[in-house]
Amino acid sequence: MALDHTLGRPFAFSFAGEGWTLLYLRSSERDREANLFALDVNADRERPIASATALLNGPGRPTEAERIDRERRRIKLDGLSGYQLSADGRRVLLTTCGRVFIHDLAEGRTLPVRLPEGELARPRLSPDGQKVAFVLDYDLHVARIGKATKRGLKSRITRLTRKGSSLRPNGLAEFVAQEEMSRHDGFWWSPDSKRLLYQSTDQTRLDRFTIANAATPDAPALVAPYPRAGRNNAEVRLFIIGITGRDRVEVKWSRKAWPYVAKVMWPTGGAPTVLLQARDQRSQIYVRVDPKSGATTRLHREDDPAWLNIHDSTPWWLSDGSYLWASESDGAWALYHHFPRPSRGGLKARKAIVPPEAGFSDLVHVDERRGWVWFTGGPDPTEQHLWRARLDGAATPVRISREGGHHEAAFCPRGDRFVLVRASLASLPEAHLHDVDDATAIPMGAEGHPIPQSGSGPPRLPEVERVPAAHAGGFHAAIIRPRRFDPAQRYPVILYVYGGPGVRVVRSVAHSYVVHQWMADHGFIVVTLDGRGTPGRGREHERAIRLRLGDVPLADQVAGLTALGAHYPELDLDRVGIYGWSFGGYLAALAALRRPDVFKVAVAGAPVADWSYYDTHYTERYLGLPQEEPEAYRQANLLTYTRNLQIPLLLVHGIADDNVYFAHTLRLADALFRAGRRFELVPLVGLTHQLSDPKVREALYERMVKFMGDVLW
Repeated sequence: MALDHTLGRPFAFSFAGEGWTLLYLRSSERDREANLFALDVNADRERPIASATALLNGPGRPTEAERIDRERRRIKLDGLSGYQLSADGRRVLLTTCGRVFIHDLAEGRTLPVRLPEGELARPRLSPDGQKVAFVLDYDLHVARIGKATKRGLKSRITRLTRKGSSLRPNGLAEFVAQEEMSRHDGFWWSPDSKRLLYQSTDQTRLDRFTIANAATPDAPALVAPYPRAGRNNAEVRLFIIGITGRDRVEVKWSRKAWPYVAKVMWPTGGAPTVLLQARDQRSQIYVRVDPKSGATTRLHREDDPAWLNIHDSTPWWLSDGSYLWASESDGAWALYHHFPRPSRGGLKARKAIVPPEAGFSDLVHVDERRGWVWFTGGPDPTEQHLWRARLDGAATPVRISREGGHHEAAFCPRGDRFVLVRASLASLPEAHLHDVDDATAIPMGAEGHPIPQSGSGPPRLPEVERVPAAHAGGFHAAIIRPRRFDPAQRYPVILYVYGGPGVRVVRSVAHSYVVHQWMADHGFIVVTLDGRGTPGRGREHERAIRLRLGDVPLADQVAGLTALGAHYPELDLDRVGIYGWSFGGYLAALAALRRPDVFKVAVAGAPVADWSYYDTHYTERYLGLPQEEPEAYRQANLLTYTRNLQIPLLLVHGIADDNVYFAHTLRLADALFRAGRRFELVPLVGLTHQLSDPKVREALYERMVKFMGDVLW
């Protein structure tokens, strides 16, 4: 059973220097170790740069800091988890198992940086490539890289902060920043490599959550501060300090009004900027920081009656001091050009570059020389295309990628060439190199330059029907039938569900449905659909779930499934099972408890049972504070409905999960047991939220198919 057909496919692309060298990570198709490669664009020749095994002279073990970082960034591959280029594109920083290495692209050699031993966290190369900043023992340090010796590159260490501890770390992003805001850094280099902006975090007032492995009772338990909904958050302060450890200034703002530090930037040629959010996430301000005094000046403010999403790819600062900003203020994501006042602050004017109806998703590249803005998105949320717009907003955006599917792009700094990665229902991800001046509409395939792949030919692809929204109750859906489908028969149905905010499961990419096809080949039809609350269909569609997590997502899944059954007679809606993971696990358990008239069996993986035990930034965005919205929390709580269970329910959870803690499933299991209801529980020993072990995933899916099949067949 093959669960991952993306092995061997390149990712994490970066162009070095003038763009004639392309760097990327990839594994082979036979193992899960991601290694660094370089492609010589002129010669169209790939060469290996580094592997973790070679750097360590054997297999290594990630530090606890690296393990947590991989978990927060959802990295499932082994080996190198990333790399970083210097601003001139000559040096590459590599980190693995607590050791730091520098690869010189011109000289073609990799050397270790001689640093203190210990739990190094988030090493970051300075823009000039001459220094490495890192966190050690919860304090921020800088190493100035010296000459090469037989043992590696010498370094001179300066400790910038003191008295850091697990509850008061310096230079590390707090839990909700990493898990919910996509902010994984806790310090940022100045463009001239002479200063650092860093966060100092006080977690002493947070609740303590414990992870203990009952299978190894002699091992110490992990106790971590956790920002539980309605309770205390971490208190974050920001400082700017010189690399000598002097001239420290604190960044000043009202931390009580704006406690969340959502995004930090230090753009080239400009001052640091910070995006700050209110606790209820209905307001946010974007401020500029004076590096000398720490004073902040507001650039603009946004408000939303439900909540404000944080956009990952903007702001994007331009050379004239203006910036591009993505906002949903006009009903859907759009891209705007902001012109701040040079002295008093505040918004002078804004101009729409990509209008709401274009389906803006992510800003990919800005070419000021040509006056172009490149972005991904499109009006169909099941696909993603590469588009180009005029920076002056004077013309309608032009779609560049022509074939259907999901497209991602990475540009060289000058914008002369780019890598386009395409996946579709008819193909696995393929990367091609393009020149921007070849044509307005860039064809895929033979006219492009294929990035080398490992392994032999492509595997057999899933057979997926993307269902029109009109046939699925107004929602986007997909149907995966058995390969030996007989249209004269009626089949039991498995509904794969996520159904929660921030995630779309219906996408025009084959590798999303590999497991679904494997399940379908056991004699099922697998269905999946995106209801309200999922992104890509405008602000109102997404925010319909506010205060209604226990109502709207489940109602939409049932409505969509019912509409599909009316249109496709091969779906036997008297035999329906449901399964999901994380929010999908919550929704599967909720379906088992509230809709036994529709679902006959359910598998719930890592469900949030009680939202008052989940984190602040996620939970309060959709449910508010439990003290203010007790009825919304009661309706969304699985424990409210445990006496209603009438169908077979399988609960699965990793006991080392530090996102949705195992306590959720234990509390649900205890309530079901006390209510006299029957269920099964599979604890996954030593496993976390993302189940990166392929053997465990294979065994789990085998168990799930048998569990549901015993009821539905």
